[in-house]
Amino acid sequence: MSVFTISGIKQKWNNYWYSENSAYAMFFCRVAIGLMTLIAITTKGWSWNFDEIINNLTTYSPKGILAFFGSEVPSPMFFKTLQIVCITSCISLIVGLYSRVSAFTLAISGLLLIGFFESVDKVGYWGHGFNLDALAIIAFMFANSSQKFSVDNLLNKYVFKKKVDYTDNVYSSRWPVLFLQFVVAACIFNAFFWKMYNSGIWWALSDNLRLLLAVQYPIALGQDFPSYILPIVNNEWVYKGLAVGNFIGQLTPMLACLSVSYAHLPSPRDRQK
Repeated sequence: MSVFTISGIKQKWNNYWYSENSAYAMFFCRVAIGLMTLIAITTKGWSWNFDEIINNLTTYSPKGILAFFGSEVPSPMFFKTLQIVCITSCISLIVGLYSRVSAFTLAISGLLLIGFFESVDKVGYWGHGFNLDALAIIAFMFANSSQKFSVDNLLNKYVFKKKVDYTDNVYSSRWPVLFLQFVVAACIFNAFFWKMYNSGIWWALSDNLRLLLAVQYPIALGQDFPSYILPIVNNEWVYKGLAVGNFIGQLTPMLACLSVSYAHLPSPRDRQK
């Protein structure tokens, strides 16, 4: 079967993510999560002055796993240490050094830092700015991602002279990939669900998207519309078309997760024969 047919492309795609080749998919996910979290922490959180923030707090309502530390805000040194642990874990995960430990420490330190961001000077529920970051590191925190292109693999092979057979770990590779895809798709689908629940298809066929852009720039940011936004807000067909595209983009990842064909994949029982 040619790989350039629809069936051929689908087969290649499924083989990459869900068959024995999922070890390569794990490598891709490992690097992507490490880079995503590193960028989020260094761009959004590295400039946080914890001494100044904590000393000038007006409200503190601990959210996420930070709530286990009680109602009193931890010391600035606690969060500074978390920053170092999180960034070190990101780098270790990217290169595949102590991959399992790095994934776990990255998840815990990352969730605590995100929890701090959502807990200070805010009233109400958890925001959604860090949702994808948080869900991705939770889904990956117990993953065994060192099978391909990792320092762990090189150390086992050339330093410790330890031969590791990853053939039997195909299924331990597959579940984090599936889980990671599902939680990210579910986060995006959540936005689609609430749009449909509150407004139905009329959310896309009204001027909702245009109003969101108006709130974002002139009101929230106090800025004029950028030149590339003006053709959108001034053309009904464009902003409604983009709103329909927004619906489709938020729905299709979940449909893709639910429509994967597993018929061609061997079962664990088949592999033992």
